[in-house]
Amino acid sequence: MVRRSLIFMKKARNQRLIYNLNNQNILNKLLRIIYEKNNPVEKAAAEFVKMASMGKDAPRLFMFSGGSALEIARCLPKNFFTASDTVTVLDERYTLEEKDSNFAGLIKFFDNKISTIDTRPKKGESLEEVADRFEQKLKLWKENNPDGKIIITQGVGEDGHTAGILPFPEDKEKFSELFRNSDKLVAGYRVPVEKNKHAERITVTINFLLNQVAVSLLYVCGENKKEILAKVLSGKADLTETPAAAVLGMKEVLLVTDIN
Repeated sequence: MVRRSLIFMKKARNQRLIYNLNNQNILNKLLRIIYEKNNPVEKAAAEFVKMASMGKDAPRLFMFSGGSALEIARCLPKNFFTASDTVTVLDERYTLEEKDSNFAGLIKFFDNKISTIDTRPKKGESLEEVADRFEQKLKLWKENNPDGKIIITQGVGEDGHTAGILPFPEDKEKFSELFRNSDKLVAGYRVPVEKNKHAERITVTINFLLNQVAVSLLYVCGENKKEILAKVLSGKADLTETPAAAVLGMKEVLLVTDIN
């Protein structure tokens, strides 16, 4: 449940308030923040293991975001997953090139014994068909595991995107149609290459993040992310401009960052 408090998980000598949040709406959300300067990805992986252990008695669906947050998967212990776990990505690029696929980048860290939801497009499969296949796989997992927990990693792009949910300040109606105004768990869509070089995408929706995810590890590192992280945490960002601000409405989020 969302508590009306802000909890900082850090020893007193290392506690740092990254931004002045005294008058921000974020105070009404459960958001734990860990500052780690030296080895943030290893710290994030260690915290992810702790988070996941709380639900180890139930089936777990692990969903890893692409980009820098994917590095968390590389640092997980080899015996981390159990026989009842399923692994997939939070978002995928519509491409047949393995080097550009988030799923292909993820599974190279694990052995082939784990259960997965493969999001890679198949030859001849349209963008919409990939999105629908992903959607049906997620629904089937939920149907087969009514008590299961969905545990994810997320990042934040410099443009304010999270997962594969890009900003649409120029078309708020399209943003809502894709990510908010339906019961769909997954959206497949296109943008001009000028907007993003990976112009065709498959991603979970904001509704999925808000309603289906039990807990998320939000990994944001680099001084180039300082300004956008401040905006995300402000509690004032418009989702169409800063989709990552959806983290403030999620059930439970742990932010690991090296931004001081």
